[in-house]
Amino acid sequence: MSKQGDTSTVLMLAISKAIRERRVGLGVSQEELGNRADLHRTYISDIEAGRRNLSLRSLFRLASGLGLTVSELLKLAEARMVEVTVRVSDPITPPQAQDLIWALCRG
Repeated sequence: MSKQGDTSTVLMLAISKAIRERRVGLGVSQEELGNRADLHRTYISDIEAGRRNLSLRSLFRLASGLGLTVSELLKLAEARMVEVTVRVSDPITPPQAQDLIWALCRG
């Protein structure tokens, strides 16, 4: 994988983790966040699990639904990038990668 691919993977995982942590911290269900952001609950679940890439529109909607600006949400994600980078940089097999992604998304 290219360095750019690694960076985008790390960023998406960090954003996913930040979204989940903020949502849980607010005591909001995925369904409620979906209602606030005008997105489907399963889409929220897929984002938090790292299975979906966010569009810019969805990023704005999610940030708003979480009571944040996009900038604030990205700052939360940036704070998680070091943790995610270390884990993604380690050589792992595909089954380990799937387990790692699940673990990161669950916190």
